[in-house]
Amino acid sequence: VMPPFQKWAVHAPRQRLLTALQRTAVVCNDAFKLVRLEIANGRMAVLTSNAESEEVRDQLCVEYTGASVEAGFNVYYLIDALGKLEADTVRLDFTQESCTALLTEEGSEVRYV
Repeated sequence: VMPPFQKWAVHAPRQRLLTALQRTAVVCNDAFKLVRLEIANGRMAVLTSNAESEEVRDQLCVEYTGASVEAGFNVYYLIDALGKLEADTVRLDFTQESCTALLTEEGSEVRYV
């Protein structure tokens, strides 16, 4: 069952987001592989840190207007999904922070939750 994803919709350049996540994955905590996405008015920050006090913050331009939102994901889940999509732009839909997101591309029936 697919929950309704309507509260926030972000359009991001697929390859740029994939590259930012791959760079961030190098520093991710080995136990959790957590990456945070901070999204606000036309910008997305990809952030992580580890036990050695190393931090990464990568920013990219996205299509988004609305309240600031932050969500956490396993970085490798996002990398795997983005690696299988082909469109130049992908869409992330959220219902609430710290909740499931839906990742899709224009013109495709493939969906990643």
